[in-house]
Amino acid sequence: MWLTDGTANFENSVTQMAFGKEAPAHLHSEGEARSRLLRSGVDVAALIERSAKTDDAIAAGNAIPFSFLAGTRVGDIRRYADMTGGPVLDTGRKRASERLADLIDELRERYTLGYKPSTSEPAGRFCRLQLALSPDVYREHPELRKRSLLVRTKSGYYR
Repeated sequence: MWLTDGTANFENSVTQMAFGKEAPAHLHSEGEARSRLLRSGVDVAALIERSAKTDDAIAAGNAIPFSFLAGTRVGDIRRYADMTGGPVLDTGRKRASERLADLIDELRERYTLGYKPSTSEPAGRFCRLQLALSPDVYREHPELRKRSLLVRTKSGYYR
């Protein structure tokens, strides 16, 4: 579970210019983060609290066209959560504890389905997953509407 302002990291060259020798020798790339998350089997769940200072920093970074061209911002917590099947909730300072409780409740309400893949893929290959309720479920339970259900899954797994 991440408690974050939701902003992305900067890649090494930018961090090293800003922090000098105190900067880590290597910061992971977005691709490395995706691979490690999917290989670990974790679900990213996040509570995002954005302050005015964070919003100002994002606006300043977005105002510099070169930052987009150079790809200096790395990662997006919402993409990581979507990829791993985890929830993301936004909050403000006044509602942070209430929204944290909501996030914990949402995590408690989850359950795990298991399955055995029907085909054998080579080791190290990424296998995509998709989960959907069958039309029979909606016919048998007309009180359920597709829009009222939320099914989150990992985008896949490494064999």
